[in-house]
Amino acid sequence: MVFLDIEAALKSAGYRCRMSQYDQDLLLFEDESIFGFVVLFDTVERLLETWKDKQTLFIQKNAGALRRANMKAWNCYAVFLCTETAPELQKPALVEIEEDLALTRKLIADGVATQRDVQRALLPILPIQNRAAPSGAIALDLSTRLESWSPQAIRALEGDATAAELLEVLWDAQ
Repeated sequence: MVFLDIEAALKSAGYRCRMSQYDQDLLLFEDESIFGFVVLFDTVERLLETWKDKQTLFIQKNAGALRRANMKAWNCYAVFLCTETAPELQKPALVEIEEDLALTRKLIADGVATQRDVQRALLPILPIQNRAAPSGAIALDLSTRLESWSPQAIRALEGDATAAELLEVLWDAQ
């Protein structure tokens, strides 16, 4: 079920997705500026043992496309997700993988079991989403929402504040 949630989340964000022909574990994704792959592991141990092989195979199979991709090549992502929650002793190894920027940018998440977990794990490559106002909330116009703001803060919001007013607004915000 989680794998379907991954594909659905990527597609709803505008990515084209397909299963890899050379590795059944890889879900390939791409849009105009980002491309990469996702692998869902059952165990943290398997993730730690095989992540580098999965990445190497992806790079080898897509070397030609990477050379032609120009700027997109800088936005190549390897996403390694695991349904098992990592024990504390293995968490540093997961962080180390994510901080390894060789060949691809990496996203790592363990304990991925629900659609919400999938969304959380993929947030760095998903578009920014605005939260809808709660049902029954009264929409107030901007002037009503800014009643408690100082005139300096309003001028800062409008882009018309002086440097001294900006400093005062920042000082008051502390």
